[in-house]
Amino acid sequence: MSFLDKLFGLDKPEKTTEETGVLLTTAYGNEELAAIEALLRSADIPYRLSDRGAGGVVRVISGYTMYGTDVYVREQDVQTAQELLSPIDGPESEDETVESPEEEA
Repeated sequence: MSFLDKLFGLDKPEKTTEETGVLLTTAYGNEELAAIEALLRSADIPYRLSDRGAGGVVRVISGYTMYGTDVYVREQDVQTAQELLSPIDGPESEDETVESPEEEA
């Protein structure tokens, strides 16, 4: 991998080891990252964040990174964390169409 690939966030996630943990997901926005962190904290699941490429520097300068932030958890917490982040299964809400009242002539 070239220096430019790594600089511009084109590097791959870190390999899974006992120290790094297992890659749970990659968040691409501050709101998404905040929601993931809140869910993991509420379940007392330890996690680690890793910005790709120059993402850490970009986040400090602009407050946002377009490169993505990888979220890692311990191997024993992966299933619980995935369940927390998965959408709730249930009946799909139907789009409600608003009908305009009939025009009176």
